[in-house]
Amino acid sequence: MGLYVDFAQALRHQSRYVPQDSSSIYAAEENESIQHQLDLGLDFRVSIHNDRVASDLHNVIFLSGNRVGPNLLTYQPLLGFMWSNKFHFTGSETEPGLSFLTDLNFYFAKKNGVKVFNSHDGLGGTKREIYLSYGLRYTTESKTAYTIRTYGFNNLNRGASTMAPSGFKDGLSIGIVKPF
Repeated sequence: MGLYVDFAQALRHQSRYVPQDSSSIYAAEENESIQHQLDLGLDFRVSIHNDRVASDLHNVIFLSGNRVGPNLLTYQPLLGFMWSNKFHFTGSETEPGLSFLTDLNFYFAKKNGVKVFNSHDGLGGTKREIYLSYGLRYTTESKTAYTIRTYGFNNLNRGASTMAPSGFKDGLSIGIVKPF
């Protein structure tokens, strides 16, 4: 468990939106992604590690920085929350075995030139992103790790729809890590 100062980076740098309703007052904003840039922030981290569970919770408060979307709109980063877990079904952190992986990242930024809260739609002056990932990892005796993960990335600026969020980018990843 600890508190330390760190440079915080973007949680995710890809987003794709296919407008369902081009008449939305936010249609242009929903089509942008946050670019991968370096910002200065405070990262408050709490870690719990034992033989069966490894869990890290980060709360990032951005002190300065700037993000530019592909449509050249800029955002001031405000907050980030990252929660990573590894649950060992067999083995442990140092022994081979099967593990279940989860990651949840939330990113919150302010649009330049507007207030964070407004009377039109509450948090209309913000850009919010969420990234969720689940996976399995099997580590062998030779420390080779085989991983399969599913992930979902969602830009939470929804446009006119409050029922069906738009902007999901889901996928599957397969990886092999071989230490040298």
